[in-house]
Amino acid sequence: AVRETEPDRVFEQYTKPSRRWVTVTPVLLNGYDTKHGKKSFKKRQKMLTKMFRVVGLPVPRTIRTFGAGEMFEVSNKHGKNYIKTMLAVEFDSEVAGMLVIGAGRNAGMGVFANLVASVTT
Repeated sequence: AVRETEPDRVFEQYTKPSRRWVTVTPVLLNGYDTKHGKKSFKKRQKMLTKMFRVVGLPVPRTIRTFGAGEMFEVSNKHGKNYIKTMLAVEFDSEVAGMLVIGAGRNAGMGVFANLVASVTT
């Protein structure tokens, strides 16, 4: 273990407790958000809720999704065909990081930064 003697503001963006978090890498959804060939908002919300529970986090009060863009690529091994999305979430109470969810969490996809710390630095 290494003991830091000076605060590291970049590191704090990923670890400092906060109610609001935003992804810095896309979350890979653990499946598809379609039902009978049509996009299903309800199915996507259920999938996102389950991803937070699987990693032992509380379910956020609000979950907002937005496009991941094409600059992030995922290898075949870690779900090249999975849906990529960025998230902004708000919890009822503060949650400490590291927050990482989704099908690619072991490959560095779905990493969150503390939104409050990001704005203040």
